[in-house]
Amino acid sequence: AASQTLSMAQSDTTPPTLVTLSFSAATVNVTAAAQNLTVNATITDDLSGFWYGCITFTSPSGQTAGNCFARISGTALNGGYQATVAFPQFVEPGVWTASVRLMDNAGNSITLPSATLVSDGFPGTLTVVDSTPDTTPPTLLGASFSPSTINTSAGPQTITVSLQVADSQSG
Repeated sequence: AASQTLSMAQSDTTPPTLVTLSFSAATVNVTAAAQNLTVNATITDDLSGFWYGCITFTSPSGQTAGNCFARISGTALNGGYQATVAFPQFVEPGVWTASVRLMDNAGNSITLPSATLVSDGFPGTLTVVDSTPDTTPPTLLGASFSPSTINTSAGPQTITVSLQVADSQSG
């Protein structure tokens, strides 16, 4: 009787796992100046290795601040990661919700919204304090084009656009 050997290649079908998540502060005060928040995470992956991940904070009205993780220790299968998130002066105050997206080298991904982070025992919100928030967008006061007419029959032409813009607070 002939002998047959069956071999099976491993297949990575599961996304990375968020093991730990911490913020350097629970409150960011941008009253006097912009502030950076450090986010630390431990991320594991079972086979192909962690490839890419970001954290995003969303304000009550939908403004966002975020950054992607960089490995600071360990390996792609079990590593320590860090992201620095900048909060500009004059951003909207209030409770901002966190969301984490992770992807491994095989393309498996997972998004962990704030509610999932909290239910998994991680921080899911951050309070931003700003005594003078700027929630008004800039205003266009005027626009001009030079030259005001062009003829493109002989080829492309360059137009200079000048805008007059005002902003109440942050510039």
